Amino acid sequence: MTRLRFIVDVVRERLAQWPALTAVGLLGIALGAMCGTMMLIRGPEIPPEGNLIDTGSFNSSVGFFTLTLAVLASGVTWTPRAQRVWVRVVVTVTLYAFAIETIQAFRGLDPRFSHVFGLVDHIAGVVFGVAAIVIAICFTVVGIKYFRAIPTPVVLAVRYGAVAAWIAFGVGIMMSVLQGRHVAEHGNLLFVHAAGFHGLQFIPAVALFHQWASNDPWTTRRFVHVGGIAWLGACLGLAWQAGSGHAISDMTPPGIFVTLCLTVFAGVLIIAAWTWARASAPITA
Repeated sequence: MTRLRFIVDVVRERLAQWPALTAVGLLGIALGAMCGTMMLIRGPEIPPEGNLIDTGSFNSSVGFFTLTLAVLASGVTWTPRAQRVWVRVVVTVTLYAFAIETIQAFRGLDPRFSHVFGLVDHIAGVVFGVAAIVIAICFTVVGIKYFRAIPTPVVLAVRYGAVAAWIAFGVGIMMSVLQGRHVAEHGNLLFVHAAGFHGLQFIPAVALFHQWASNDPWTTRRFVHVGGIAWLGACLGLAWQAGSGHAISDMTPPGIFVTLCLTVFAGVLIIAAWTWARASAPITA
């Protein structure tokens, strides 16, 4: 419990530096919970096109991403003006995304690819797409800062995570072009999209566990490289699997490759966590 409390305290300290982003992130998670509750009460579908599963997943995922963005933003330097502008843009476009996603779904409309909405709703959907691009740009601002920072093991891990997230944003654009997540009969790009963004949490965890265990930077960097390459390999394998029209569970060559990559990453992460759990050195931030 002491170590778990330590992780909570570290995250809380980082989030406290960005109260607006933290509030927006928690709002997204709350909206996702609300959609889940409504789904249990009335079912997932709101005719003709609304889907509470998709809406709840979107809100909670974007909320979690916003919290992650706040943690990452605390690890780089900002000028006061740049920080104010960046936060205002992120907060504005994220709140707009929450509003459109939730309101349109409860009206029974697909907020992105509706076949029944009118001109005003169509314009709102176009702006929704622009908002997604703006969020990607805001994330890129943070990502570039990490690529310009001194390459400590944690910075290196965030770089790998940023590349995975850029893959996720690219897949998001692809889903917009295809007007959906599905490719051919069974391919699903959503798994690539999700895996890319989660690289921002899982890959840095490898570096942090080793750092908290007071391991030497050289050893930590080697683990980060192996874990980061394995995670990116899994993302590319998932894209290959989906692009080939295969389901995520199909044991095709890309499916086997994804399994191997995730197995390697799981081993790296478990070793890192075990090293920290067994460390006799004091816990350090």
